Amino acid sequence: MFFLKHLDIKSSGIRYSYYQISKERKLFGKDIKKLFFDHTVTGFGFWTDKQWWVSSTEEDSAVYRSTDITENVEIWFENDMICKQGKKLYGGLRDCAYVYSNPRGKPENKDEYFLMTDYSPFAHFKRPPRFLPV
Repeated sequence: MFFLKHLDIKSSGIRYSYYQISKERKLFGKDIKKLFFDHTVTGFGFWTDKQWWVSSTEEDSAVYRSTDITENVEIWFENDMICKQGKKLYGGLRDCAYVYSNPRGKPENKDEYFLMTDYSPFAHFKRPPRFLPV
């Protein structure tokens, strides 16, 4: 198990919080598919804390929305990672992430799961109970 330190800077000072991530909480193919396909997933970026959404009705396409862009993207699974790629999203680069459940996550905090990528420690997200149209 390892811990990630998240830094929240508030007007009253600095607050640290820690997230537990362990290999026992890693999700694999079918569990990741249940989270992403035919659902809207929303979360916040680690570095920017900006909200994003991925809405999928099919197994190979989705709509990615953030405060910066909205575009149709391809989504797929590769080596137990969820991957997405669009023309505008990250300059057209492929974006893949491992998915972990967060034992302390709460739906209202949108931190029930973590995405671990090679460029960012994580983004936290939640899956709403049913598909939300874009």
